[in-house]
Amino acid sequence: MLTALLILIILLLLTGIFLFIFRFEVVPQNEKWVIVRNGKPHRIVGPGPVWHLEVFEEVRKKINLKEIPLATGGFHAFTKDKVRVDAEASFAIKVKDIEKALARTSNYEEWITGTAKGVAMSIIAEMEAEEVIKKRGLIKNKFLSALKAEAEPHGIAIIYGNVTKLEIPEPIRKKLEAKVVGAMNRAGQQKNAELVKYIKELDAEAQYFAAKRKADAERELMKVAGLALELIRENGGEVDPETLRDIVLGGKYMKALEAISKSDNSKLIFHSSDMQKVFANLMDMREKNKED
Repeated sequence: MLTALLILIILLLLTGIFLFIFRFEVVPQNEKWVIVRNGKPHRIVGPGPVWHLEVFEEVRKKINLKEIPLATGGFHAFTKDKVRVDAEASFAIKVKDIEKALARTSNYEEWITGTAKGVAMSIIAEMEAEEVIKKRGLIKNKFLSALKAEAEPHGIAIIYGNVTKLEIPEPIRKKLEAKVVGAMNRAGQQKNAELVKYIKELDAEAQYFAAKRKADAERELMKVAGLALELIRENGGEVDPETLRDIVLGGKYMKALEAISKSDNSKLIFHSSDMQKVFANLMDMREKNKED
């Protein structure tokens, strides 16, 4: 009986010593813990159950493996032309490599937040105030790519990022906005002038081709008239009514073509196919007369 009681006491004593030296904990999902021994990182554990020495070890850092939204808070930046900009940036990070993330500092959230602020300030410092107003999308893209370049070598992925606030003091902003609007109006007027010039060039080109078509038709008609006179001479002054009709139709064609070519809206292309038909008919008639 005494022996059993002694064994029980020894077991209780060993259990107490064990519980005093070791500690049992469960690391939640989407977390990892950094256990420090004698002030230095010793191991990374989790998720799941874990034992660690209560006396010599402690949990120094709990790493969240999910996306962590962060923000710089408001800060002042200055443009290239020394205009103050009230700015703010927000972004989200995800730890990909814990050892790299902790190599620079144990508080990597604070480090990346300060880095994001510095990146935004450097981008604004490279631009003039007018550009800041006009190119907010460019600032966002530059901020995201530059922040990724800073964070990725340290085991931190940037999920998204944006400079959410870019405000210039109101008097300066109004002056710059008026300048931007004026520049846009001048650009619009220049575009309108170029469009009017282009329309005039098209109209001049249309008139040139209309005059050229008229000249071509006149040459065709002169050929027809010459053949008609030759035909009249060959027939002793007598010409059948069908031939005279062709000649009259040719004259009407010329008048119609001239009227169309003078129209401002004329963009049609006419071919002298009617004149060619008259010419062919007269040639056939002349050949028949020669055969007779």
